[in-house]
Amino acid sequence: MSKSLEPALHDIFKLVDVQIFGLIGHEIKNPERLQELGLPIPSGATWQGIRGHMRGTADNADLFLLILADHAASGASRAYGPDIEKVPGSETVHKLWNPTASRPLERIGDIEGLRELVIFLEQEPGEEAFFKRYEKLLLDCPEDRGKPLDVVSLYVHSRLVGKFYRFFKAHTTTLHPTAPVTLEFAGRKATNAPRDAEGNWTIRWIYGEVGFDQEPIRARDLNVFPMLARRMEELAAKDNVLFYTSTQFLAVLPPGEDAAEDQETLQDLLGPLLKDGFHVGIEEARVPIRETFENPLPGVMRARARPGFEEKKRRAVQGLARIPDPKLRAEKTAEQEAKIEAKFEAKFPQGTLYPPDLPQRFGASICEVCQMEEGTVEWPKQHVLDTGQLCVKCQVIVQEEEWPPDPELLCEPCAAFLGDRLQEGVTKETLGPRCYALRQQGVRLAKLNRWTDEPGSRVIWLKVALDMPLLVKTLEELYNAYVQSINPELGPVDIRLSLVAEFQRDYEAFLEALNTAIVTHFGERNVEQVFALPGSAMPNDLFCVKVSSLKDALCLLKIYQDLVYPVTDNDARFFCTHRVHKTMPAPFFPAFAGRPASPIRVAVSCSHARFPFFQHWRLMQAGIERADVYVNVVGKGEINASLEALAPLLLKADFRQKRAFHTLAEIGKVSEQLARLKMHFRGDKDHQTYKSLREDLLPLGLSYQSILTLAKIMGD
Repeated sequence: MSKSLEPALHDIFKLVDVQIFGLIGHEIKNPERLQELGLPIPSGATWQGIRGHMRGTADNADLFLLILADHAASGASRAYGPDIEKVPGSETVHKLWNPTASRPLERIGDIEGLRELVIFLEQEPGEEAFFKRYEKLLLDCPEDRGKPLDVVSLYVHSRLVGKFYRFFKAHTTTLHPTAPVTLEFAGRKATNAPRDAEGNWTIRWIYGEVGFDQEPIRARDLNVFPMLARRMEELAAKDNVLFYTSTQFLAVLPPGEDAAEDQETLQDLLGPLLKDGFHVGIEEARVPIRETFENPLPGVMRARARPGFEEKKRRAVQGLARIPDPKLRAEKTAEQEAKIEAKFEAKFPQGTLYPPDLPQRFGASICEVCQMEEGTVEWPKQHVLDTGQLCVKCQVIVQEEEWPPDPELLCEPCAAFLGDRLQEGVTKETLGPRCYALRQQGVRLAKLNRWTDEPGSRVIWLKVALDMPLLVKTLEELYNAYVQSINPELGPVDIRLSLVAEFQRDYEAFLEALNTAIVTHFGERNVEQVFALPGSAMPNDLFCVKVSSLKDALCLLKIYQDLVYPVTDNDARFFCTHRVHKTMPAPFFPAFAGRPASPIRVAVSCSHARFPFFQHWRLMQAGIERADVYVNVVGKGEINASLEALAPLLLKADFRQKRAFHTLAEIGKVSEQLARLKMHFRGDKDHQTYKSLREDLLPLGLSYQSILTLAKIMGD
């Protein structure tokens, strides 16, 4: 139960077909009609917010902040202004990345449904009760039912309104609670009209990318991923965090009085991450609220502001040309340019935050895993001592002896215990406190640890990542194409944060479906979901799969492809069975097919299980930077492909051509140049196969090396 205003409920009557009941607008301009229908008129702060949030002015502080939050969280509905000619009556959320997936809205159109909603409001429910009760309707209902503004669901809009409202409420002071309402935010006042606040109040718009310095050597070191997942989930729950993935976030902060206060609030936001040893790359924009409506990324805001600052520099130094002394003129010019550049950097700061307790200099040793801390702990000696399983006498022996100690020096029980510990490795390593604490948590990825001990075990690592700048650019292009299809007279427009948040819901659903499909196909005993936390809502995007053949890498890519975009040619030549695929949901992002680059990237890296993970991680991170689809086969080669090329690439993986692939792979072991010549030799009995590979794949941007790597995979 909530007696205060619940901002998320402000548009609840958009779920109702108000015209059927003779109600005027979703803000219910004629509340007496409810009584005529035999229903009570609700009361309380939330009801007042429902009725007042469409006004331009507010008669109390809560309504002021609700109107401001509503504007900040809107989709495209305010991008063109109030006079836009819309095509009315949209009954579905138009998903730009998947236009055919939208479900038609079944709004409340019977008196019992309306009665239930009104009684629900009378009980003054909280936000979570609202979302739980009306989730399906909220997801299916567009925030704005007029095309082309029907691209954000009421669910996402309402969630963001709640976050923005609570953020502003936490950082404003009410100077005058009734009309004319006056509020102060970060030292700046706004009176009566929330739109004044949009132009007068400056906020800090933060984009962050979280990383770690560890180079995981042992299975225990991979505990860094569940720790990161836990911290990112905690971060995402904050009201001022508006978008997130496993390693990225968008957040809003109030500006401080000085740089020290700004740094303090940023440290407060990211403190748990930094304390655990993660570093965070930051892009920031200190801009009026209204400017955040133009693009959700600080880096884009910075790039767009740069020409204006360069013009300011030009004008500032223009008058200095009259100074006769060349040396003095150069000094004054540099001084003016530096002053303007300092203002630019203050408005759009960038940098990386590191843990505050990192040493300024190191002693005799450094942590062998992260190279960011002084090495103070000897592994595994200290771990054995810290277990408390050794008797007092044997503790002294282990402490004083070089590692590993002679088991004959120990008593029989302690020698047996030590033998178990030595199975994890006898190599002595020097660790810092954080990396040692990670290893002390035990082996979470028990299956991977077991595979590492099995002779000949092969694994495939798969990582999915989201390119945020490219995502915003892609959504902007898709949205403007949609706008043109509805009304060619409308010009291009930037997208808003709410559209990115709408995408996030489908991206998370895609990752959940990918997890289900991989586990179903390969079996739970053969899959490690590295980023998964029990009971966590944070979706896993990093897998380790035990496989019997390199061809399973192509099977993983086929599963990925089927969930991203549809492919009509599901020829039986595929190396991967389709019984799993028939039960999978429809593709999530068909509109990404055929684009120059995909904002969703996938990297696959294959090796024996003992190959160090940090090498896989380095290769996958680099591969994701340069290609939509990256495949690395340790010791054999790599494939770099666009999303568009993935389906043709997989279609070429034909078992019937195994001989041709095997021959090409064997020649490639001797000389890649010779293998390339073989693909052009007209007299070869497999000439048609090689010709097909060249003609179908090379025009799509695949290199000869990528084709040869495919041959090595198929020849395995």
